[in-house]
Amino acid sequence: MKRFKFSIIMLIDDIGFHIHEAIMSVINQNLDFKDNTQLILVNDGSADCLDEYVKYQEEYPDNVVLISQKPKNYSSGYNSALKHARGEIINFLHNNDTLSANALSEVLKAFEKYGQNIVNVSLDYIDRNAKSENDIPDGIVDLIKNPEYDINFFNSLFIKKEALVEFDEREDLFETDLFMNRILTKSNSYTFISSAKYYFRKRRDTLRINNNDYFKRKFDFNQANLFARGILDSNRELPIYIQYNILNVFIPVMNREVKNSLLESDEIPKFFELLKETLDCIDKDVIYDATSNISMIGFFIAVKNDDIDLNSLNPIDSFRVDVRSDDVTLYSKNDVIDVLSKRDIYIDFADLKDDVLSISGHVKSLFDSENISVYALKNGREIITAKSFRYPTRHISRFLTVNWQRSYNFDLKIPLDSIKDLSTIELKIKYAGDGDSCILDNEIKFRKHSNISYDSHYYIKDSRIVMFNGKFNVMPFSYRKMYQYEVRGLLKLFRDKYDFYRRAIFIRTIHLILFPFMRNRKIWIVMDRIDMADDNGEHFFKYAIKQNDGIEKYFVIDRQSPDYERLKASYDNIVEFESLKNKILYLFADKLISSQGSEFYLSPFKFEAPYLTAGTSYVDFYFLQHGIILHDLSTWLVKYERHPRLIVTSCRMEYESLISDLYNYDDGTFRLLGLPRYDNLNNEGYKKQIVIMPTWRNYISNEEDLVESEYFKRFNSLLNNERLIDYAKSNGYEILFKPHPELGKYIGNFKRNDYVHFDDDKKYQEIFNESAILITDYSSIFFDFAYLKKPVIYYHYGDDFHYESEEGYFKYDTMGFGSVVSTEDDLVDRIISYIDNSAQMEDIYKSRVDEFFQFHDTENSKRCYDAIYND
Repeated sequence: MKRFKFSIIMLIDDIGFHIHEAIMSVINQNLDFKDNTQLILVNDGSADCLDEYVKYQEEYPDNVVLISQKPKNYSSGYNSALKHARGEIINFLHNNDTLSANALSEVLKAFEKYGQNIVNVSLDYIDRNAKSENDIPDGIVDLIKNPEYDINFFNSLFIKKEALVEFDEREDLFETDLFMNRILTKSNSYTFISSAKYYFRKRRDTLRINNNDYFKRKFDFNQANLFARGILDSNRELPIYIQYNILNVFIPVMNREVKNSLLESDEIPKFFELLKETLDCIDKDVIYDATSNISMIGFFIAVKNDDIDLNSLNPIDSFRVDVRSDDVTLYSKNDVIDVLSKRDIYIDFADLKDDVLSISGHVKSLFDSENISVYALKNGREIITAKSFRYPTRHISRFLTVNWQRSYNFDLKIPLDSIKDLSTIELKIKYAGDGDSCILDNEIKFRKHSNISYDSHYYIKDSRIVMFNGKFNVMPFSYRKMYQYEVRGLLKLFRDKYDFYRRAIFIRTIHLILFPFMRNRKIWIVMDRIDMADDNGEHFFKYAIKQNDGIEKYFVIDRQSPDYERLKASYDNIVEFESLKNKILYLFADKLISSQGSEFYLSPFKFEAPYLTAGTSYVDFYFLQHGIILHDLSTWLVKYERHPRLIVTSCRMEYESLISDLYNYDDGTFRLLGLPRYDNLNNEGYKKQIVIMPTWRNYISNEEDLVESEYFKRFNSLLNNERLIDYAKSNGYEILFKPHPELGKYIGNFKRNDYVHFDDDKKYQEIFNESAILITDYSSIFFDFAYLKKPVIYYHYGDDFHYESEEGYFKYDTMGFGSVVSTEDDLVDRIISYIDNSAQMEDIYKSRVDEFFQFHDTENSKRCYDAIYND
């Protein structure tokens, strides 16, 4: 049987979009393929088949091996391939990557010259503008002496077959890391060469699974456990580079746990004990150096010092704080776990309005946020103190069960002098605790949605320029200054070459050229969902375009939307989303008006590194709302993620619930105006029709989640209820099922019958007007229906909705516009009762409708238009 110098192993899956390119990079090596290389292709179980790769085997029958099986994970696939390997040197090429044409010949020379068991080649990127920085010197790398040169990328390794170890098939997603460490610890060295290149392509899908529960349990807990055990059980005296490796497993697990609380309650104690055991084997210097996350470092040090356990709710309160004139330091025993001067001030936004510069941001630290404040120093002498507050989603971060990182949130309102004057604003942090105080000049950074960034350091608003150079400088607008700042920013983009820098340069250059011609045009952009209209945006647009106010008004929607052609036929100024026209209009629009809650989601630049184009758009955002807010949405409608100038409300109770401290918007942001789409609720086309319209469930992330959910089972049963169908049919009532847009992609899972119509075409207004009875669960569309004083039934079979009604002001039992039922039989009974009563809403519910809505007219669009026009 023929032997080869190399065996290249590649797993074939259904997320590899460049597999043929990867294969050809092996075949086209300058080292003859037929004589020297074996290529083993393994179906990892997710690809349909290997049929399209048979042509390579037919052309190179001695070289190409196809293995078609369904391994349980990567590890078993690799082990299966190794049984067929006839090469002296093994490489595991990823199916989205490629090798330079000289890779195999250069690797062969390196093995002959240096005599090591492992050769690592230089890593470069295929689809990024910046090249990888390989600062490792060519030759033998001693990992004991140089742990900083540890290998963190598995696929670029070439390994002698006799040095291989078997992959641990218990592993699923971290198997390559454990494999690498087992090989490296045999010699603690490898050879590096820069003359051969491994070209890496950014992964479109780094995980082969979609099930969140599987991800949570298998990846977070089991992987950390198996990886740590695989190392600790064989060696408690860990080389420094292995210490880094094992910490690099725990750090992402902890990051995900802090953000999303992924671990189950019974897993947390086990994980904590594993973390403690691991940290006992890791030097403190390694912990300090392993991550830039100061809070994570502090947590690891405190755990290692036995200063916290899972019963410690607020352990930091007992730690020692040292306040000096130039800094504040927090200690666990004698180890530093936080230094306030190293904490950045993060800016959410800096906005000009009515001669006031508003700056909102936060400071994260381990210190008690009650002892921290931020103030602005204007022109070196005037002090403006910030207002502090708490966001429900950004106050205390829990590390496992421990209250650990705190967030000080602040708002600054800085009145500006005459428009002709220059104002300079510095931000300072003041710490004051136990009689000691300290003033600090901390570094300022900008969050991704901010209208200023380090790469886009100015913006123009209200005939002023706001420029950041470590301080905020507000000056009168001049073209000379604008061009000076823009050219400086363009040169920086070209020099730094971040991802998307070419697009950013193009966008910013277009902005610079067009600015003199577009600056004084009055432009409004109106939108609903990117892929769907017929909401408050379209109804507002319909009214606004009739107003002779000299403002250019455009409605933006995706060309693939089923509403696109209808809108083009009905209105002028319909613009395709993400088209060049959309982008130019967005750069110079005064106002973005939408029923959707995030201007950043609606931006045509949202996928193009927004921090590189910050400041080019001066648009103010006006949120018409998608419906009436009845639950506590303070975890979603947060100011630091959504920064509207105005938010429309429709009833007094909704308005009063939103002006609370939970939301922290400025006075005047929430306005009682009414939803524009209510102007066209008129019962046009009314007929005997029952419509079933449940809302979505956020915990459903894939098809498996759906079909196993109580949500699916309940509504699938209702749609096929024979008693309901027979009674509706005998009384001339149609039944219409209108799925939520998120449910549409899974609609094929529902059982269908000949009577219930599944609709994906009709507009919501048409359905509201023509239907006689509505069945919903928690969807706010029931407000539209109740506005017409037609029967509503709430089907609350359980407590699986992601917004708890008890946390909002709206109580279905005492405020709802119809009956609340919990069983399918009771629901069908109520529907039958309404059919027998000619689908009339009871007087008690009509009274509730009258009391609830602020307006009962057709002037909602006018009120919204007047408020936006005059702002």
